[in-house]
Amino acid sequence: MSQACFDIVIMKRAQLVSILIAAGFCLNSCATIWHGTQQEIAIKTNQPEAQVLVDNLYHGKGNQVVKLARDEDHIIEVVPVKGPARTAKLERSLSLALLYNLLIPVGSTVGAIIDFISGACYEFDSEQVEVNFE
Repeated sequence: MSQACFDIVIMKRAQLVSILIAAGFCLNSCATIWHGTQQEIAIKTNQPEAQVLVDNLYHGKGNQVVKLARDEDHIIEVVPVKGPARTAKLERSLSLALLYNLLIPVGSTVGAIIDFISGACYEFDSEQVEVNFE
């Protein structure tokens, strides 16, 4: 392969990488950029040995901070050493960040669709869940 052909191949690859990076920036929408597709939720309990489960997955004991996907509701369960477990449902709602798509004159529909597909158009009403035992 001659040097000229080699240079053309390298230049084509560089162009492709540049296009992919630019597309990544263009395909993000307001809610995705504003707060992402996950939200941190603090789970607090007065039982330091209580097990914390989110959607039946173990996350640790006592107080925890977990990152949860915004695109679905979640069930938080706190299981004390003695006694019955307590559950809380964390429900999503539409985020006001979705409205920022309306401020973009071109592509607002695409931005809103991306926010819905990625789940970024949702948020949880509370950033903290408190589960206390007697």
